[in-house]
Amino acid sequence: MFLNRLASIARWTFSRSKAEADMDDEFHTFVDMAAADHVRDGATPAEARRLAMLQVGGVEQVKERVRTGRHGAWLDVAGRDARYGLRQPRRDPAFAAIAIATLALGIGGVTAMFSAFDAVLIRPMPYTDAGRLVMIWNEMGNADVTANPTPAEWIEWRRLNTVFSDLASSQAGDATLSGDGDPEQVPARKVTWTFWSVLGVQPVLGRVFTEDEDYKSQRVVVISHGLWQRRFGGASDIAGRRISLNDEPYEVIGVMPRTFYFMPSREIDVWMPASFPPWMRRNFTWHDAQIVARLKPGVTLEHARQSMAALSLQVTAKDFRGPHSVIVTPLREEIAGKTQTALILLLTASVALLLIACVNLTNLLLSRGAARGREIAVRAALGAVLSVPFVLSRPSCRVVLLSSPSLLLFVFRCP
Repeated sequence: MFLNRLASIARWTFSRSKAEADMDDEFHTFVDMAAADHVRDGATPAEARRLAMLQVGGVEQVKERVRTGRHGAWLDVAGRDARYGLRQPRRDPAFAAIAIATLALGIGGVTAMFSAFDAVLIRPMPYTDAGRLVMIWNEMGNADVTANPTPAEWIEWRRLNTVFSDLASSQAGDATLSGDGDPEQVPARKVTWTFWSVLGVQPVLGRVFTEDEDYKSQRVVVISHGLWQRRFGGASDIAGRRISLNDEPYEVIGVMPRTFYFMPSREIDVWMPASFPPWMRRNFTWHDAQIVARLKPGVTLEHARQSMAALSLQVTAKDFRGPHSVIVTPLREEIAGKTQTALILLLTASVALLLIACVNLTNLLLSRGAARGREIAVRAALGAVLSVPFVLSRPSCRVVLLSSPSLLLFVFRCP
């Protein structure tokens, strides 16, 4: 059955002239047979021919019914509708330009805002089991002020905590990259050796630095995928190459994936060992570290908050400002930050603008409604088979069809 249908579709698609000729032969054969029956009943040949034609109906009407009733007729209908749609802009280019521009602006706004919304709030972060990653901040006294923790706190928290599998510290900064081209200022970040394991990330090329390299202040560096492509042309032998950072020689040992980023900036190009000096490891007043931690399996966020609040009071007793508590927040919230509410509002506003654009286009189409109605009536009176898309060319339906793809895309992609 399926093969027969497929053969019929192929015959009408690739051998249309022969199929039309066969249909003409069948039609004339049927008329001749009907006329012969009337002749046997006593009618003259001319009268028999006329009666046979009346019995069959109009030639073109019969052919059209055959065409629309065969397998694959929808291909012809779709092609005819496509040709009709392509002719409309040429018949009224001003209206077509206004309609296309109106919808393009509306859909473009929604697309742009949803792209930002998706990147910040929906798309999974490029870390292993990112839902268990948190940031830890100092809560400074009664002023309700948060601050970066100290490297000394990071050391003590790693040693004494019971809720995290590990913690990592990082410090933002800049570096001057020279050699292999003009000098340039690149965003950099100093991180502890635990940074990579806490986030659960691996380089696409080379390796990351070790605990020994961090403690011994080895001049090794991991670079971003963007810097690798932009500055070094994506050279496959980049691992082991020497570069100059802040007039000091460093060895490139790895390249991070294209999708990798870490707060507060997605544009970090250079990752260097933190290499805290001895005095900083004992100083509880040097609040210059950003701490990211990974919750142990089974540990809830609330449990971590309570445990770390008590531990922080114990650890920071050496701070001359007195002990202070900490704030533990999910990493997703820190990355989204205050942009979450703004993105939701902007996305809502862009969807509203798209709806307004559809309403404006409806008003334009209503002004053409009377002429379109007469055209459909004339076509139907002439015996034309009106396809569903043609009948739905009335104003309100057309607007729905034109705007629905973008709206459906938005609905299905949102969780």
